[in-house]
Amino acid sequence: MKKRKRVEGILCLTGLLLLTGCGTQAYELTESEESQIVNYAAHVVSKYNAYQKDGLVYVDQSASEEPETEQTAAGSENIESTEAADAADEIPAGSTLEDVFGAEGLEVGFTGVSLAANYTESDVLDVRASSGKQFMVLTFDITNPTEEDLTLDNLTTKVKFAADYSADGAESTQVSAYTTIMTTDFSTYDDVIAADETKTAVLLFEIPDSVTEVSDLVLHVTRDNTTYEIKL
Repeated sequence: MKKRKRVEGILCLTGLLLLTGCGTQAYELTESEESQIVNYAAHVVSKYNAYQKDGLVYVDQSASEEPETEQTAAGSENIESTEAADAADEIPAGSTLEDVFGAEGLEVGFTGVSLAANYTESDVLDVRASSGKQFMVLTFDITNPTEEDLTLDNLTTKVKFAADYSADGAESTQVSAYTTIMTTDFSTYDDVIAADETKTAVLLFEIPDSVTEVSDLVLHVTRDNTTYEIKL
């Protein structure tokens, strides 16, 4: 009961910050403040929800997208195979991150990889890997060398990421990106980069926790029906 009251109290406080009382001018929140409130509320609800044991969890974007028409299993497999073959034909050789994200003048660079059981973005947002797994964290710098503010929006353009990696010298394995609600998640990144500013973003990939070292990294980026293969 105490946990329930605590959650209700926090949500009420959040509502008071966002709503206007009678005759009282609303407090204007910045985008950063709104993001912090949303992330904090999500964290608290997740923490005190007895039916949710894993905290903030993976969001499967494909699961929320319902097909427009019903298809048989065989029909779906044939369509997916055809789409995969078409995408494979469109992979540009020797692509770079700038080929995909530098159209507006942005410079995107890979800065390193690390392994971790969890990834913490702030005091209220911590993402934990599943049991028996760990995160392979790819880090990127996003730089705006121009004199104007530029926006990078991977969220509405539905950019998809996958990565090839070699675990402890073994054969290469491919894994899809682990999607989160973090503001620094490159797979759902949507932010303004001011002139002469550099921001950091990450991609998380779940891999077995027995892996101690990864190498031979290749990033697959699908955008606007084109898949780019980028050696990191």
